[in-house]
Amino acid sequence: LTAKHIPDPLKSSQDAGERHALVLATDPLSPTAEHAFYIVRTDAMASPAFGFASLYDYGDSVADTGLPAPFIGGHLESGGSTKEGGLGSVYGSTVTVSPCGRRAVWTNTDGQIVTVTLPKDSVGEVSVVILPQQNEIGQPMIGDSETELIFSPGGRYLAITHPARNQFKVISIADLGVPEDGVISVGRIVQATTDRFNSFSPVWGKQSKDFLVDKVTTTLDPSESSAGATALFFLSDRDVVLSGASSPWGTRAPSPSFSGEKYVYTLPLQSLKDSLSFNEVNAFIRAPYGGGGAMEVSMEGIKELDLILELMASSPAIGPIDGNQTVLNSATSTALLDQSNLSSENDVENFDNKPTNSTEASDDGHQFIVDTPISFGPEKDVGLSFARTSFRIDSIPSGDYVLLVSQLLNDPSLVVVSSTPSGFVVNIFATSDYPSDGIESVSVEGASLDFIELSTDGHYLITLFSTGLKVSSLTADGITAFMQDASLDKNIADAEGLHLSIWPALEYEMMYKDAWRMLRDYFYDPSM
Repeated sequence: LTAKHIPDPLKSSQDAGERHALVLATDPLSPTAEHAFYIVRTDAMASPAFGFASLYDYGDSVADTGLPAPFIGGHLESGGSTKEGGLGSVYGSTVTVSPCGRRAVWTNTDGQIVTVTLPKDSVGEVSVVILPQQNEIGQPMIGDSETELIFSPGGRYLAITHPARNQFKVISIADLGVPEDGVISVGRIVQATTDRFNSFSPVWGKQSKDFLVDKVTTTLDPSESSAGATALFFLSDRDVVLSGASSPWGTRAPSPSFSGEKYVYTLPLQSLKDSLSFNEVNAFIRAPYGGGGAMEVSMEGIKELDLILELMASSPAIGPIDGNQTVLNSATSTALLDQSNLSSENDVENFDNKPTNSTEASDDGHQFIVDTPISFGPEKDVGLSFARTSFRIDSIPSGDYVLLVSQLLNDPSLVVVSSTPSGFVVNIFATSDYPSDGIESVSVEGASLDFIELSTDGHYLITLFSTGLKVSSLTADGITAFMQDASLDKNIADAEGLHLSIWPALEYEMMYKDAWRMLRDYFYDPSM
């Protein structure tokens, strides 16, 4: 029914070895073809999972069947209807795997949003949690086939697009607890947008100023990493225009209407106070985003940062690395920051106790992304103070946008899909370096988009045009090459060698069971 790659942050994309996918399928071993989730190998050296060869390569195969064992659902005790505590019927289009590869989430036909930890193999233990069917201010949170489920980079938070009580689409953010614990611990579920307008297509990313903060932070201390998201981007139709239409009450009567166009909005995930305590470099850059006077209020801090970096080049505490790079040790960088008149005015609280890592090192030295803590504000806040901190990116014009795809990995530019009379078009809103608020719009002309998706780890952009399935790196260089490929014939996936393995005996058995179920359940149906 659907398959999703399971990323492994402990391996690079070039590493050889086993690769795995999360597969949703009907279990042929269950009497009623129940939905089940499997973890199967997908690397080039793997044997077909649904065949007798799996008896030799899969230690978790079902005895004498040649079939892999599901880790949840199907013929297991966790299979069957949700009323009996089973998996139920899953909407395959909603199945989502976290970028860290440790969690998955989906919705089912009973309106539930279910999240689960992924085992390393099909026989591992899992933590299954059904999210509450309302957020903390009582708005319904019912899952359906159109529910958007987007994990944060580290897998701790989940952005959920769902209808509010008045049927307007809203976005709620659920805190599922840190993945390092190996379980799912649901914390707050906070509404992040108002229900007065439609908001949808959430994307985790960073404000433009955060890219500068990260650059300075890693220069001061290369051991620091700031891969966690600091902003949530989304599309919304919340602007109301005056149509100018006449009315029986005269020309002075207001005539508000929705224009039908969408706008790009940003929701900062940390308050100013929390951002200062989380990273002292934020004390130098006061403006939350480029534009609206950001240059004027931030230039003094940017100049001080430049001065600190210049001092690094002449400081005796700096040692060479690889003969070219220089690194400032933590004691020296702290001293330089403390000497700044911006960071000495009690702007940075709890400096010594601030969380310094946004990555978690594994036993073999690799790192997982650790999400930046979100400043949700007061609990059960019906005033939506957290949601009201969002703002429109006014440098991006309104348009008939249907999907906000992603932000680039190393650049604040955004990838957006718009609808035109000739079809869907990919737009790149290239953002200038902070503190400039300039944005240049570039579109892929001459080709209608048939499909677009991100890889599970968020590192690649997958697009389908008439020329074929195109894979592009989600970096500034990768997207530049994508936009410059006028013929759309580069980086095309080789689909010539794809083939489907069919097991006829299993197919015939499944057809027989399905035919019997149809006859049994719908014998008296006139349209049978």
